[in-house]
Amino acid sequence: MIPEDFERLCQQQHPKIAFLMPTVHNPTLAIMPYERRADIAAIARKHSVWLIEDDLYGGMADDDTPLLASIAPDRTFLVNGLSKSVAAGVRGGWVACPPHFAQRIKVTHRMITGGLPFILAETCARLVESGMAHEIRKASVEELSRRVRLAREQLQGFDFESHVHAPFLWLKLPEPWMSGTFKMPPSATACSSTMRTSSSRRAERDPIIAFASAFLAEDGPGTDLGLDDPAPAAGKWRLRL
Repeated sequence: MIPEDFERLCQQQHPKIAFLMPTVHNPTLAIMPYERRADIAAIARKHSVWLIEDDLYGGMADDDTPLLASIAPDRTFLVNGLSKSVAAGVRGGWVACPPHFAQRIKVTHRMITGGLPFILAETCARLVESGMAHEIRKASVEELSRRVRLAREQLQGFDFESHVHAPFLWLKLPEPWMSGTFKMPPSATACSSTMRTSSSRRAERDPIIAFASAFLAEDGPGTDLGLDDPAPAAGKWRLRL
């Protein structure tokens, strides 16, 4: 988000809430600098806009840029959870908000979702309080780092963005590919035979084929090569590791 555009939007459309992912943005992997965060917080105060800060991937990044929630704690709702940094099945999260909103958020959450199942809430709490969540997170980050290194090796020469602790890449597709027409099976299992029989010339031309072939050779046909729907920008694709 560019502060000048945010200011203009506030003046013209008077939004009530702005959603941001300032640390390891999904899918671009961008990390917003402190100065821009401070400018956005100031504009939000000026125009009475509430900020929702999604830090789901930021918690894995080891980035020391202050959160929006620390710059503007009076109007920021910080959202985080364990499903990315600990385990996909641990579907527990939390919201840190201005104190006078805490009860309203609790009631709203129950009305919308029925509330978090007790066994899941207890599992999340024990993982965090015992320190196990931190240890699992460290192991997850180490595995992600290994996969990112492999991806960077195989995609040398192509235009892409990556973060050593993020489980996806932001890849610019080579000509003549366009994001709206580019299609791939959701996993390496579904396309393993195709990958293994592809010619070396095709692998050199197609970064996804080259990348998938490397993963198949490294980890076998069960490795997940999930390709998510692209963002609106043409020629870009989010590649999940």
